[in-house]
Amino acid sequence: MAITLNPIDYSLIVIYILVVLYLGWRAGRKETREGYLLADRNLNAMQSTATICSSKIGAGLLLSYFGLVYVYGVAAWWLFVGFVIGYTLFYFFAKRLKRLADEKRYYTLSDYFFDQYGQLAGYTTAVVVLLAYLLNFTIQLIGGAKVIATLTGMTYGLSLLIMSTVIITYIMIGGFKAVVKTDIMQYIAIIALTGILALFLFDNFTYIAADWNPFGAPVGLLIVFLFSGIMAPFASAELWQRVYATKTARQAKRSLIAAMSMYILYGILLAFVGMIIKTTVLTTDPDIVLVLGFQELLPPGVLGLGIIVLYAAVMSSADTLLFTSASITIQDIVGRFRRNRNVVFDLRIASFTIGILGLLVAWALPHLLDVTYIYAAIYFALSLVIMLSWFRRMKEIVFVGSICTGLLVVLIALPFVHNHSIILISWAGSLFGVVFFVIIARIFPQLRQMM
Repeated sequence: MAITLNPIDYSLIVIYILVVLYLGWRAGRKETREGYLLADRNLNAMQSTATICSSKIGAGLLLSYFGLVYVYGVAAWWLFVGFVIGYTLFYFFAKRLKRLADEKRYYTLSDYFFDQYGQLAGYTTAVVVLLAYLLNFTIQLIGGAKVIATLTGMTYGLSLLIMSTVIITYIMIGGFKAVVKTDIMQYIAIIALTGILALFLFDNFTYIAADWNPFGAPVGLLIVFLFSGIMAPFASAELWQRVYATKTARQAKRSLIAAMSMYILYGILLAFVGMIIKTTVLTTDPDIVLVLGFQELLPPGVLGLGIIVLYAAVMSSADTLLFTSASITIQDIVGRFRRNRNVVFDLRIASFTIGILGLLVAWALPHLLDVTYIYAAIYFALSLVIMLSWFRRMKEIVFVGSICTGLLVVLIALPFVHNHSIILISWAGSLFGVVFFVIIARIFPQLRQMM
């Protein structure tokens, strides 16, 4: 049952939405192609850190993370440990990636693979990343709309429409600059307001030793937590764009170090809030534990702050996913076939089209877990292969074949597997593909010459 918001709560929400729209309008004034695409490649370390962190803290992560804390206690923190390890590994490649991006004017993740591996590898990564990001964008809309609808009493459809309209509007106006400006504001809001909420919730804290066991989850699930975090950066198209958009390689590396530090701190803060909710809220549905915690534990007038945290989390991920999907569509797919185009105009049309598509899918399929498992399986099949390609350069046939094998295995398994095991299956499929196509490339060397 939804709580009735008071005028202060509604005022806070309206002010927040207006500020986000204003930042998008301001970012879009006198926009150039380079500015719209990558903020003129002029981000400093602070801006890059804020947008890296905020783009990962979305509705899907918040809902799933709080649900995992509710079920497994602080063992869920291994996901953030994995993030830190993954970003540490990615740090060592950022300097080379930044140099190549500045030299060859990369705009997307697939630009790198078009240049370094070939046409087939470029198109494969573009299509797979686009599919994964469309699903993730839909996840943000589904999760955010359900949470906001529950907290405010709005219908699911109205909440979905409001969020989608705001996000599509400021992305169409301001492009990547709007993503950066709103991400910075939203990141500050997420950190500050989560801290405030933790203070309000602290009186409800109860220590239960078993819940603080860092290994209090099945081994298979701990492996999924850890390695999902480790692999996450390697297929993270928005992270690659932020490396491209940062002023210098030194600034890019600083932002990655800062992001690692913030992930540790924010993971601890979220786990603490989650543990408070775990000891005070009883439910059989861990997916909505965060919503129930807000309903039961936040006093009148403060609920608006909780909703702003959720709006900031949704928008900071959804806007990045929407803009990245539009960039992939125009830069990596349409742009390879059509020259002499107005890129800024095309990106705006693509942002609008993809945004409406995500809205319709979220409206038709409001089942968060179903979409999440499909997204995770596709994303991590790709990220594993990309990570391996960093450590040892692959032939194009091996790179493309292993990705396709991983996706094929996932497609076969999906009707039968509806939990985290699908991620392990996608990894196994991709690894099998790597081994299989390495052998094929050695047996039939003429295949390597054809690609």
